[in-house]
Amino acid sequence: MNTLHILHLQFVLHSDLSLDIVCIDEPMASLDEKTRILTIELPRDIRGPQSVRFLARDPSTDKDKHVEFHATMLSGPPSQPKTQWYKDGDESRSPYFPAETSVEVWATVLAVPQGDPNAAKVYHGRRNVVVTPQGGGDLRLFNG
Repeated sequence: MNTLHILHLQFVLHSDLSLDIVCIDEPMASLDEKTRILTIELPRDIRGPQSVRFLARDPSTDKDKHVEFHATMLSGPPSQPKTQWYKDGDESRSPYFPAETSVEVWATVLAVPQGDPNAAKVYHGRRNVVVTPQGGGDLRLFNG
């Protein structure tokens, strides 16, 4: 029996048009400030394999500044082509990633001022993610 976990990712947009991909208030997620790797520690489960799916919502429309946001998400193993996530409305869904996986998550967020599309801005960012069973964190997964 597979155990599937769903985790929500959030975006932090910066004035230099970069963005951070974070996982806030999730006990299975931890961000190493030194390496900037997001580690997802799945609980040990003797019943069978585990995997995780990420969900990311477009940033909320800024009603004060009248700006709409639209995110595009991609992911895949390091140094390999990336796959675009499925998008339904304002939510993007990754494929499921099994435990013992390392993946790069890429995000592009388009910020479009209402009434002035020529003033649109594009934010880019990426995050290295390691999915591992609890107690099995091994950052060497990124090195092959």
